[in-house]
Amino acid sequence: MKITIQELSKSFGGRDIFSNFSLEVDSGVRLCVCGPNGTGKSTLLRLLAGVESADGGRVLLPKGCRLGFVEQELSGEALDTPLLTYVLDVLHDWNDFWAEWEQAAESGDESRLTALMHRQSELEATYGYNPEHRAKAVLSGLGFSEAKWGRTLRELSGGWRERAKLARVLTAGADVLLLDEPYGPLDRDASRRLSALLSAARADGAAVLVSCHHNVPDLNPDLLLHLEGERLSAVRDVRPGDLFDGFERG
Repeated sequence: MKITIQELSKSFGGRDIFSNFSLEVDSGVRLCVCGPNGTGKSTLLRLLAGVESADGGRVLLPKGCRLGFVEQELSGEALDTPLLTYVLDVLHDWNDFWAEWEQAAESGDESRLTALMHRQSELEATYGYNPEHRAKAVLSGLGFSEAKWGRTLRELSGGWRERAKLARVLTAGADVLLLDEPYGPLDRDASRRLSALLSAARADGAAVLVSCHHNVPDLNPDLLLHLEGERLSAVRDVRPGDLFDGFERG
């Protein structure tokens, strides 16, 4: 799944954030967008996710590409939802599948059950054999104890809510993950666990794009984008010194 950015431009209040920027990101690449706060890191990810419009240029994604982007705000309904349910609710296809399966089984519709068996194989290929086990593994990986799985998001602190949103995206899986400051609410141990989860996603072929305003030792990106002023520069074959210098300038 290749992401193609063609001559992308965006400005706010007459100030260019970036202008005529082009880049290609291949499957399995881990990209880090760094720079001072307010330089456009979040804006770039929102443009890639399609939730904000560019002033010029375009972003090309392959047909059928699954995007994973962490939502910014939680609705009142989401806040009143138990944590594990909130994370599993993102798997709409699985939920619909089991509802259809129960209806077909109750009516004895053999042809429908046969078709659903093929559909089950497709879903398992996308989400894994046991999506609930996957969700629990992600939650544990982000530091959630089992005691918190039944709590509503409203009962969690702001930092834990951010982790919950991240868990939902990681559970759903994606061909392209767009994560805006995901390490911000995490302690050192949880940061290591997140990096391990991102490495697993990358091994499955996902492109991972992360914005950060501070150095993350376990991130190990292949490509570094540094935003400063109206300049956006790219560094490939990133060495530890490149990453450190990029954050030092921020």
